[in-house]
Amino acid sequence: MAVWPWVSRFMRHKIDLSDFPNVCRWYLQLAARPQVKRGYDVPHFTGPVLLPGL
Repeated sequence: MAVWPWVSRFMRHKIDLSDFPNVCRWYLQLAARPQVKRGYDVPHFTGPVLLPGL
């Protein structure tokens, strides 16, 4: 979870997650969790959880 904030900004960093299939799989599994979706908005909404265009 410590790297979630960095990975979740993959578009801002101009990183194609399809170049890193294991990271992409991990990211998608976490992004699908309701707890992660709720926690992503703490302390305030900064934007939706982005999904890579694979």
